[in-house]
Amino acid sequence: MVCGIFASVSNGEEGRRARVDVKIEAETSIAKTDDNFICATLDWWPSDKCDYGQCPWANSGLNNLDLSNTILRNAIKAFGEMRIRVGGSLQDQVLYKVGKSVKECSDFKRNDDGLFGFTQGCLQMKRWDQLHSLFNQTGAKVTFGLNALFGRKKSKTDEGLWIGDWNAQNSYDLMKYSIEKGYKIDSYELGNELCSSGVSARVEVKQYAKDMKKLKRAVEKLYQDEKTQPKVLGPAGFYDEKWFNEFLLHSGPDVVDGLTHHIYNLGAGVDKTLIDKIQDPFFLSQVAQTYKDMSNTIDRFGPWAGAWVGEAGGAYNSGGKDVSHTFANGFWYIDQLGMTSVYNHKVFCRQALVGGNYALLNTTSYIPNPDYYGALLWHRLMGSRVLRASHNTTPYLRVYAHCARKHSGVTLVVINLSNTESYEMYIEEYARVSLRKREEYHLTPMDGDIQSDVVLLNGKALRLTETEDIPKMKPNFPQPCSDHSRSNHIDDFSRGSRHAKSVSMGPAVDQWKETEIGKAKKKYEKLSEKIMSWEDYKRKKAKRKLHRTERGVERTKLKALQKFKDENERIEIIVASARAHAYESRVKEELKVKEKANLMRTTGRSPSTCL
Repeated sequence: MVCGIFASVSNGEEGRRARVDVKIEAETSIAKTDDNFICATLDWWPSDKCDYGQCPWANSGLNNLDLSNTILRNAIKAFGEMRIRVGGSLQDQVLYKVGKSVKECSDFKRNDDGLFGFTQGCLQMKRWDQLHSLFNQTGAKVTFGLNALFGRKKSKTDEGLWIGDWNAQNSYDLMKYSIEKGYKIDSYELGNELCSSGVSARVEVKQYAKDMKKLKRAVEKLYQDEKTQPKVLGPAGFYDEKWFNEFLLHSGPDVVDGLTHHIYNLGAGVDKTLIDKIQDPFFLSQVAQTYKDMSNTIDRFGPWAGAWVGEAGGAYNSGGKDVSHTFANGFWYIDQLGMTSVYNHKVFCRQALVGGNYALLNTTSYIPNPDYYGALLWHRLMGSRVLRASHNTTPYLRVYAHCARKHSGVTLVVINLSNTESYEMYIEEYARVSLRKREEYHLTPMDGDIQSDVVLLNGKALRLTETEDIPKMKPNFPQPCSDHSRSNHIDDFSRGSRHAKSVSMGPAVDQWKETEIGKAKKKYEKLSEKIMSWEDYKRKKAKRKLHRTERGVERTKLKALQKFKDENERIEIIVASARAHAYESRVKEELKVKEKANLMRTTGRSPSTCL
C-alpha cells in the first residue's frame, strides 16, 4: 500500500473554488531531513527579559521553568523523541558550577553594560540533574549550547569583537560530569550568534574554526564510542555566505556535523504588519534564497555536514504578542518546515517550546498553542525523504510532499494562504501508483478567526484531556477515489492513503537501479574532489609557512620543519578519515538501492522512493 497525506492551513473563509492539478514525483527524493526534523528550544531568559513594554517570558527560562508540570512533560512525550535545543542569547554568559575553572557563579541580573543587558548567569549541577530527569523521562534528544566566550576578552580596539582562544575547561568538566551521570546528549553547539557581524558579540572566523576543532577533539576524547558520540554543531548565527564558507574551509572535514543558522525573517515582533507578512506568499518566499545559499555552501565547502535551522521564531524580540501564538502563525511555520526540507535542511528548531509570545506552549499555563499541533502532525506523518511537488495555480497555495513516516506512502501538505478562494485538488497519478483511499487531517481556526489560540482538527477543537494529556488526533476517511486521480476540496489540513497496482517492473527497475547507483557514484566523486581540494589547500598553506621561516636561525628552522611534518601527518589522518567515511557512505547507499530494486521485482511495484 502507498499512503498519501494531504494537508493545508486555511483562513477558513468560503469563496469560489478553482481547480488545481497537483503533481508528485515519487520516483526519487530531492532531499532528506533527519528523522527528528522537528525541534523546539528552551532558553535562558529570566523573567525580567522585556521587549516593547511587555515581559512575556515569566518563569519559562531554563533556571526557573516548572520541570514537574504535567502538561509540559506530556507535550514532549507525545513526540516520542522530541529534539530540544538548550541555549539562546545568554548561553555565552552561562558558567557551569562544576570542576575547578569556576569558583563562584550566580543567577542572571539586569546590567545595562552586560551582553543583552544581563550579567553572567549560572548553571548549578542540581539544576542540570533536574533538567536531565525531565529529558530522560520524556525521551527528549538534547542539543546543548556551550558558552563560547569563556576565556576570551573584549577587544580594546574593535567594538563587539572578542579575542583569544576559547577556554574549553568549563565545558569539558560539564561533559565529564554528564558522562559520569549517564546523561545522553545528542549534540553540542558552540556559541550563539557570534558569527559574521554578530548580534551582541562576535568572534573572527579563523578563531571560531580553531575552537570548533578544539571542541571536536574534546568530544572525541570523552565520548570514545562513535555510536553514542554527540555531534558538533555551529556557528548558530545568521547566515553570511563568505563567513560560513571560510568557517567550513578552516575547520576542515568531519569537524562540523551540523552547520546551524538562525531565521527571524518576519522582522520585529512589534511590527504592525506582521499579520499581513504571514499571509503574503511573496514575502514568505524571500527567505528561500537563504536556504538555497546555505545548502550550496555545504555542497561546495562541507559536504560532510548537514544544514540545520538552529533557531527560528519568525518575529524577533520574543515574537508578536497578538500573532505569534495564534493559528495565523501556522501559515509561516508550516511553510518554513516545507521550504527548509526542500533545501535539504536536516533539523528545524522552533523558538521556543515555552517562553515569549512565539512558544509552542502557553508561557504560563503550558496549554498547547495551534503551532504545537501542526508540529506534532508533521512529526508523526512526514517522513525524512522529500519529494518534488508542484501545481499549476496561484502562489497562495503552497504544496510540499514527503514519503510517509511510518509506512510506504506519500504525505502531501497544502497551505491555503488565500482568504477569498478555495480549491478543488486533483492529484496526478505517480510512479504507476493509483489512489484508492486516504486519510485526511483538516486544521482550521476556531470560529474562522485566524488570530484564535484554538485550532480545530476536522472540525473539532483540540483540547487537553481531563488528565492533561495531548488529545488523540484522528483523521477523516473520505470515500475511495478513482484509479487515475482524486479530487479534494482543500481549505484545511488533510491526509490521504493510496493502494498500488501490480505491474511488470523488470526493465523499469533495472533502469532505476542504474540511475540511482550512478547518482551515488557521482556524489562520492564530488565529495572526493572536495576532500582533495581541502587537502591541497592545507598542504600548500603549511608549505608557505615553512618557507617563511627557512631563512631564520638553525634552531627556528628545525622547529618549523618539525611543525611542518606534524601538520602534514595531521592532514593525512583527517583526509584518510574523510575518505573512509565517504566510501562507506557510498557502499551503504548502493546497497540500499540494490535492496530496493530486489523488493520492486518481488512486489511488482514501481520504482518509487517511498516504497
